[in-house]
Amino acid sequence: MPMRGFIELVEPREIRGWAYDSDRPDYPVKVVATVDDEELGTTVADISRADLGAANVGDGRHGFALVFQPPLLIDQLGKVEVAAISAEGVPAILRRTRFASDVMKSTQPIPWPSDPSQHPVFILGTTRSGTSAVSLALLKSGAYGGAGEGHVLELLGDLLDTVEAYYRKWPAAASPQSGSALKRIPSHQFTEKIAHIFLELVKDLYPSSRWVDKTPSFGMVRLSPLFLTLWPNAKFIFMKRRGIENVESKRRKFRQSVASACREWAGVMNGWLKVRTQLGGKDVAIELDQIDLAINPTGMARVIADHVALPSERFAAFATALCDDRPELTSEKFASVVELSEIAWSEQEKRIFRDICGSVMDAYGYTYDRTYRTSNPLPL
Repeated sequence: MPMRGFIELVEPREIRGWAYDSDRPDYPVKVVATVDDEELGTTVADISRADLGAANVGDGRHGFALVFQPPLLIDQLGKVEVAAISAEGVPAILRRTRFASDVMKSTQPIPWPSDPSQHPVFILGTTRSGTSAVSLALLKSGAYGGAGEGHVLELLGDLLDTVEAYYRKWPAAASPQSGSALKRIPSHQFTEKIAHIFLELVKDLYPSSRWVDKTPSFGMVRLSPLFLTLWPNAKFIFMKRRGIENVESKRRKFRQSVASACREWAGVMNGWLKVRTQLGGKDVAIELDQIDLAINPTGMARVIADHVALPSERFAAFATALCDDRPELTSEKFASVVELSEIAWSEQEKRIFRDICGSVMDAYGYTYDRTYRTSNPLPL
């Protein structure tokens, strides 16, 4: 067939590969990504790549990269289809391929470093779910170092993704038959050294061994099992909130579209479902709902303090901060519950919410009316 190409990388933030029409070698092929016939994005395959040029794939300018913000849902990744569209409008579905780096990853476990001297607390969740209230209260207790916002450690995931993508970009050079220098440096050597850098950076950033990181994002959720490997005495607190109220709060405060807010909420919440069983149970990770924090801050303060082993002499300051300082408080709406049928969204927006968030709402036991959740929500 004249259309050639592969999908080389499918990640929540990016799909990468190449496409080439040998009948029209100068034509930049249009590339369309879909899930269940719904278009996710489109681009053209016009990125210059040395490996394609060396393999006589046209002039080498046939790579493509589709970047997603907010990221794709984890459940979507296995359903992604990428079609290369010819100049005549004829689609060709691109196949996925595996490279030396995949085999290397599966056969050579990464010897991750670890630092048991550190006792971090990771506050996870999506924005507008009470993450700020918990992290700031812990900081005001005086028992922890840290900042109101983290946004440093998520970079670890981006760097590891870059290493993996680079080895995918040069599959021939990384293969055992290659005579290149790249073959002599397995990808896990890079990832191990990058992890060491972050261990040292944290020591410089937080001289105390007890510190808090609050970065509400999908990236931090997906990295949490790795964080537990790097810092085996870490504790995790996942803040959740029903999708209806969370999306509405994002729409009001950040002027996000309903669709964008839905994807962000569902991505983080679904991501937590995928990783929480890897964290070892309630001794390591707990889930708290924003509405419980709003209604019963004193009770939630005790739950959190017990989980992180907060020194007793620090509890009063922590509880006072959690009860009195509400950074996400918006008058009486802090603990409000609203039915989907009554919310001031268009009917199309309500359909979008159900389509994107419905399965995650069900998984967490959330309802669509003022009951908020079922009597038996999914336990940690």
